[in-house]
Order: sequence, then structure tokens, then C-alpha cells
Amino acid sequence: LPNDGTIKKFTQECKISILQQGNITWRYKHSNNNYQFYFPITTSLFLRTLIIIWVDTSDTNAQNNAETLKEMANDLHKQERYKEAIDVYSKSIELNPTATYYGNRSAAYLKLSRFNYALDDATKAIEIDKAYSKGYTRRADANMALEQYSLALEDYMQAKRIDSNNTRLSALITKCQELLPKHSNCLSIN
Repeated sequence: LPNDGTIKKFTQECKISILQQGNITWRYKHSNNNYQFYFPITTSLFLRTLIIIWVDTSDTNAQNNAETLKEMANDLHKQERYKEAIDVYSKSIELNPTATYYGNRSAAYLKLSRFNYALDDATKAIEIDKAYSKGYTRRADANMALEQYSLALEDYMQAKRIDSNNTRLSALITKCQELLPKHSNCLSIN
């Protein structure tokens, strides 16, 4: 194993038959460095995709490792492999919890319609960085899906205050404002 303090990705992916879903972690100590082999396994019909990530778990490299993992997760997200992306985002969060990593995992949860998880991650992203507009947008998207239109509107408006040039936010605010009165009429008690 190289001792250069960086993450090494095994880009080869293989399909394996496995009966149960889960994560397998192997730890390996080399010289003064601890390495961790992490295997997130997600369902894909009867096969599971095995992604092998080699992580230098020494504290000095956590930030670089987390960033490399985030890039790998972003690639999985672009390939619409959201469950695998969530696994890898989770590993980057474990190494270095940032608003961006939580925000990206929130986006993957949204794609899988896991709105409460998306909401939780977006809230964590906002707690870490109150100026992270995507955190507010993702939380608003989750609230829209959960039909919490007033909460969604608040977050879209906050995101727009942070990112005033974002035209997508203007359209989302308008859509939310249109849904809000219809939804409040359904809940009103006579």
C-alpha cells in the first residue's frame, strides 16, 4: 500500500451475489497509518454493487479524503445511483461533516423520495452554514414534497435572500405561493 496520505479509489467495480444488504468494513494497519476498506452494498435487483474505497483514516488527511469521497459520490449521483451515492456521502460526512456534504446527501435522499431524511440533512447543513443557500432549497424541496408549504416558502425565501440571482428560486417561490392558499383552505376549521 502506498504511504502518500491520499485516498486511493479502486475504480474497478464488480457485481456480486449477496443475500443480505449492509456495509462491510475491513481495517488495515500499515506502518503508522490506518487504512480502512469500506464496502457500501446496495440493492440492485438480485445483485449488489460493491464499491471499494481505500481511505487513509489518519486525522491529517480526513479533509482531503472526505473531498475525494464527495467527488466520487457526485459521480454516482450523476449516474442516478442514489443509494450508493448516499453511502459514499455518509462516509465523507463521517470524515469531515460540512454543509456541502450534508446538502449533497439531502439531494440524493430527495431523488429517492426519502423526504424526512432529506429534511434532516438539509437542516444539518443549515446548522453548519447559515449562508448555504442549497441547504435552504433542499429543505424547502423536502417540505414541498411533505406538503408543508408555509415552511417551504420560508426556506425558498431565505435561499433567495442568499442567492438573489437564482431564477429557479423565483419560480419555486411562485409555485409555493400558489399552493399555499389552496392547502390552507383545506385545513381551515369552520
